[in-house]
Amino acid sequence: MTHPLCFIVLGIALTITLGNCGNNLVSDSSTGDCTSYLSSRDYDSALTTCTSYKDKASAYMGKAGYDYINLLDNSGSTPTVGTDSESFGADDIGTDTGGATFFKILKLTYEDINDATARKTAVQSALTNLGSAITQLKPVYSSDKDAATNYAITNLLALKLDESIQLDSAGAASCVDSNSTAATSEFSCTGHSSSPGSTNPAFRKNDGFLQKGEKRKAFDAACGTFTAGSPSSCSSDVCSPFTNSITYLSQAADGFTYGSFGSSSVSSLMNTAGQATCQAIKCLSEAGLCDINNYSACKSGGKFEASCS
Repeated sequence: MTHPLCFIVLGIALTITLGNCGNNLVSDSSTGDCTSYLSSRDYDSALTTCTSYKDKASAYMGKAGYDYINLLDNSGSTPTVGTDSESFGADDIGTDTGGATFFKILKLTYEDINDATARKTAVQSALTNLGSAITQLKPVYSSDKDAATNYAITNLLALKLDESIQLDSAGAASCVDSNSTAATSEFSCTGHSSSPGSTNPAFRKNDGFLQKGEKRKAFDAACGTFTAGSPSSCSSDVCSPFTNSITYLSQAADGFTYGSFGSSSVSSLMNTAGQATCQAIKCLSEAGLCDINNYSACKSGGKFEASCS
């Protein structure tokens, strides 16, 4: 598990980044009301008043939970994973440098919303708002560094929320798989021969922490019965939980190309978030279940290239 200091650094680094970008989340506007609404976090009113792409994007990002106040409030605390997380195979997609960190910033963790149904609804709502922000930023990111920076961050946030919906909404599968292939190492809980159980706090749904047993459950649904040692038993649909990842990873890479993060810590932590997803895709590719070449940001030389380990 990542040291808590990494989460603190992320909060501080992103705050510094936003400052260096000239009030990245609250940009100047031709109308005073727009700026006032954004500053007071009245995002619905901002959306009816603001006219620029960047201001509208800021409002949608705020509605998703990504703003200065949440960054500052959560920069000194860490999300808490349920017990037994390590023994059941805690995964890089959801450690403190990935999904859980972003969930904490957006106030979507178990500590923030302890009702599973309400938490899933909140995650879906936040993802919808991030999608609207991406739509606003897409026409201008290549000519505006502030917009490009937000474009990269927003796509990575959306990536982690979408992964949660696709891979962490169905509970956990039995942790049975003694095979040592790459796919097994990525999707099973070695050493446990019984189901982790729906009430195990390590497997809370949509909490930002994605365990291998939870991913296994999602791939069972996509594949029929996912057998890591027998890739031929899976259909071509096995990678369907990562369908949206193609878009988010590609767009995040574009944002990095044109953006300015103001801190190497930010760039490193954002890269880690993308690489965690690419690692899972790489493992599937090596098992013959996905084609890494369909994921340009993940393949050799891509922005988020990662190895399967």
